[in-house]
Amino acid sequence: MSPSIRCRWLAVLGLLAACASPAPTAAVHDAAAADATADTAAPKSYAVGVLSMEATGAAGRTLPITLWYPAAPGGQGEPAKYFLGLAASPAGALMNVPPAQGPFPLVVFSHGHQAVRDQSFFLMEALAAHGYVVIAPDHAGNTLPDFDATLFDLDTMTFGAMFLYRPRDISATIDRILQPQPTDPTWLAGLVDPTRIGMMGHSFGAWTTLAVAGAQVAPVSGMPDCATPTNAADPICKAIVELKLGPPPWNFADPRIKVAVPLAHCFGAHFTADSLATLKLPILLQAATADAICNYQKEALPMQAALGSPHALLTIEGGTHMSWSNLCNLPASMSSTVASNCGPTATPPDAVSHPVIAKYVLDAFDLYLRGKQPDAADFLGGALPGLPFEMANKGFAK
Repeated sequence: MSPSIRCRWLAVLGLLAACASPAPTAAVHDAAAADATADTAAPKSYAVGVLSMEATGAAGRTLPITLWYPAAPGGQGEPAKYFLGLAASPAGALMNVPPAQGPFPLVVFSHGHQAVRDQSFFLMEALAAHGYVVIAPDHAGNTLPDFDATLFDLDTMTFGAMFLYRPRDISATIDRILQPQPTDPTWLAGLVDPTRIGMMGHSFGAWTTLAVAGAQVAPVSGMPDCATPTNAADPICKAIVELKLGPPPWNFADPRIKVAVPLAHCFGAHFTADSLATLKLPILLQAATADAICNYQKEALPMQAALGSPHALLTIEGGTHMSWSNLCNLPASMSSTVASNCGPTATPPDAVSHPVIAKYVLDAFDLYLRGKQPDAADFLGGALPGLPFEMANKGFAK
């Protein structure tokens, strides 16, 4: 890693950190799905494989992508590393090893503002070990190494062109894995079941998740008058032309998504109230009461009240915006944020919050992508006695 990238990485951590054989066919047996047919069946546990690739995103931007997948046993490969090589895989994931027999459901992940695609690898690996393929793009121009403040500046908190690029990036990422290229491993074809796709994202990625789920976008601040010739070079106006959007509100819904899991979402005001009220897609919100970046009272509770779709809200009592990331896998000496969120006074620590977060994310995808009913207590109020969590259910699961 170059010294300049390492320095930018450390600076952002202190502030954000939001931050072979013939191809199988669609008729191939999904072992994990078979395990899930009985409520009492234990989920099948897989080794985890990791693959790097690229997609072409909105406005022709190149999107680096990481793919996590259930791997066949006994694979030999280089150990996976995350956070620009600073963190090892806790699951012992290996690069480029052969996959287990699929096809498998697909989950797409959208990272936070000025973060990276592997920011929440605990969750990616948990899903892959459970029998899911997970694919996560870097939103070019909104990551740690390539951040472009002209596309969205968090300091101003107003609308930016990145709000328009991100949802289209997700659809392009889905296209990429469903349409393998000649240079891809042969086993990539048929690895994913195109009828079983879910989405999740953290922070700005959670906003992206809601947009792809069908919440229509209408800026409440920062929108230039693109009909004025002097504004033609404004990044938002340029994005509108590049993406052939027309005037707001904009609909970025991808009908391939069957269930959405926004994690600590921000910027909910940029969605129209009517579109939130008429959403049909099941949505599992997750949020934390001590989130200093995406405020629980201003974001999570209003979204919970506005949604008309079957939904639930999992609240981490005392959790922070970083509760959904792997920030604590980095040395505490690297950032004051690490020290404050990962020390003995952290409430709850990742060792408590991460398993619960992963459990309910898995339950949501199992329910809507595999038809597996969760345990009787899941998604009901008071389902987590003795832990700093609370579940409010509005028809997400009964």
